[in-house]
Amino acid sequence: MLPRPDEMSARFLLEASLVYEEKCPELSRYLMTTEDKQRSGLLLVAEHWLKPENHRVRLRPKRRPSARVKQVLLRKARGKRLSLAQKKLLIRFQKSSSMV
Repeated sequence: MLPRPDEMSARFLLEASLVYEEKCPELSRYLMTTEDKQRSGLLLVAEHWLKPENHRVRLRPKRRPSARVKQVLLRKARGKRLSLAQKKLLIRFQKSSSMV
């Protein structure tokens, strides 16, 4: 008896995922998640192939300083004294979560 087409495609995706495990882990995980969506009965964890240093993390883009912040940064670089408001502005810019 031949397997159903959806079982064959799920098996193909799993085997393709195993082939690309070392060469391209991102593609391997994508193929595994595609297989998971096709087979609702069995849930596989997409992070199954995650190993240290084989995946990339996208960082948020670095925040561009506004004209006011640029002015304060330039003033600080020159060694000038900063007012309390300027210090707070600079601290808020440097501690923002999008700064790398």
